[in-house]
Amino acid sequence: MQSDQRERFLSHTERTYFFESALKFMEKERDYRGHTNDHGWAHAIAHGSDFLGAGLQDPLFPKSQIEEALQIIPLIISRVEKRFSDDEEQRIASAYVGGLAASNIKETDFIVFSKATNQQIWQQFNFESNISFYRLDTWLQIMQSLFFLLPNRFFILKSLLEKQIKDYYSQMGE
Repeated sequence: MQSDQRERFLSHTERTYFFESALKFMEKERDYRGHTNDHGWAHAIAHGSDFLGAGLQDPLFPKSQIEEALQIIPLIISRVEKRFSDDEEQRIASAYVGGLAASNIKETDFIVFSKATNQQIWQQFNFESNISFYRLDTWLQIMQSLFFLLPNRFFILKSLLEKQIKDYYSQMGE
C-alpha cells in the first residue's frame, strides 16, 4: 500500500479491498502472541498494526472508516488476557500516529476517542483482577507510545495523553 501511495497502480477496487482487509484482520485476530519458542515470530497484532497503519496513512483511506479503525484499540484491549511482551503496543500506537500525521484522523476526533476509551477502561478496572490490570496496562503502554511518537504539532492531544498517563500513576498510588 505504501508503494501505491508513491505511484498509484492499484485499482479503486483493489485499494478498497486492502483497506477493508486491514480493518477486518485487526477485528478478527485472536492470536496475541509475540515471539514463540516453537514457531518464532507469530506477532500478528504487530504486523496487523503495520498493515492498518499503511492504510491509515493513505490519503485515499475512506473517512467513513475512521471510526471503525479507532474502535480497534478498545477491541484489542478487551481481548487481552496477559501482557503483550514484544512491543505490540508501540506498533498499535504507530498505526494511529501515521493516520494522525497524514491528517486522515482528526486530532479532535482522536481526543474524543481517547477520553472515552480511557473512561471505559477505568470503569472496567478491578484491582482484584489480573486480566483487568493487563488491559489497563496495555492502554497505558499505547498512550505512552502515542505521546512519544506524536509530532509536537499535536500538542493538545499530547497534553491530554500526558494527563491520562499521570492520572494512571496517581490512581495506582505511585
